[in-house]
Amino acid sequence: MKKMLKTGTSWLAVVVALVLVAAWSASAITLDRTAGAAVLSVPPLCFTNYNGATQTGGAYPPMNGSATYPCGGMVMIKFDLSAYTSKFIDGEGDLVWRANWSDPTWPVTFTVRQVLSNWNQASVTWANWIGDQTGTTWQAFFGPEMYRLQIPGTVGWPGPLCHFVVSNSVVQQWMTTPAQNYGVALVPIDANGNVTWFAPSATWLPQEDRGQLSFTLLTTNNPPARPTNLTPTNASFGKPLTLTLTSSAYSDPDGNPQTSSWWQLSTRSDFAATTYESGETTLSKTSLVVPAGALKNGTRYFWRVKYKDNAGDLSKWSEWSVPTYFDTQLNLIEPVVLIESQSAMIRPGVYADTNVNGGTESEFNQLNSTTNSAPAGFNMYWFDTRVYSMYTGLVVSANGTLAVST
Repeated sequence: MKKMLKTGTSWLAVVVALVLVAAWSASAITLDRTAGAAVLSVPPLCFTNYNGATQTGGAYPPMNGSATYPCGGMVMIKFDLSAYTSKFIDGEGDLVWRANWSDPTWPVTFTVRQVLSNWNQASVTWANWIGDQTGTTWQAFFGPEMYRLQIPGTVGWPGPLCHFVVSNSVVQQWMTTPAQNYGVALVPIDANGNVTWFAPSATWLPQEDRGQLSFTLLTTNNPPARPTNLTPTNASFGKPLTLTLTSSAYSDPDGNPQTSSWWQLSTRSDFAATTYESGETTLSKTSLVVPAGALKNGTRYFWRVKYKDNAGDLSKWSEWSVPTYFDTQLNLIEPVVLIESQSAMIRPGVYADTNVNGGTESEFNQLNSTTNSAPAGFNMYWFDTRVYSMYTGLVVSANGTLAVST
């Protein structure tokens, strides 16, 4: 944009540059390992292949920093980051891995290092990969130490879940140049004690126990626009037990298509507990037929929905729609049964400032009427009868009955 400023008898041209800066945000990524192996330097184990995919018992052999050999062995792990070649990492990477067992008497410290030479989990051994068993040749196969952690000793099984830092520059290199991604190794530096690590073959365990890498990507992807609840309209009443929830059309500022939605239905306005939850669904994107049996007569239901865009691993959810509610039709033949909408326990004395919320607590602790405080406390319950306020002429025919299990 150019603006002309007059100074005396001359003109001064001032150019104002407008710089558009993309709004960066963060997106969390978690990857499962794609390969794993262990190598040991001590003969005759240096000739043995320890393939993580087929490791007997789901764990690698015990290892430490041998006193006789410069490095007693190591476990290695790879992750495929080829899908992120044009992306940028924010912060450090987090390698999480569970020890199968760790010596309770002699804790062992492990360092994490970048692997600089390719290896095949099905064939790698110390002898055919590094060769030299007693010298320092092995150091040329690895980058500098990125992080070290002393593994806490455990008497029982399994061992601790451990977190190791993988430096920002290493993860970025893997994304920028996938051909140079040979993974990382955990290298022990203490000669006493032993640690065994879970291998990929331990398929009965969660993925993180067998090695996962988490990091945060910088992305310019924006979440979809916040949806709006359309029908049933807010505060409508007398609704049937079979109905359809509808929301506004999907809209995304980046033009990304919609991949899924998530619906919640609750008798609580805070959604602390849900009556029905769709989970992520690709079928009911802007409308949801409430499943049969999910709704009850004479009940107030709150509902909301959120949308997810289709941007691969960088996909984002919108905000939840602003909740609205509807009341279902009454059943004037059967007795009315209501479940509490709010509950709490209050106690005097040292507990006077303690909030015991029935929405988050599974039980209320026993109230003792023999204490010096009188009364000992109260359990309180509130039942939402607002659904009946929409009608005139309703009369309660008999006293209500409060049922509380102990």
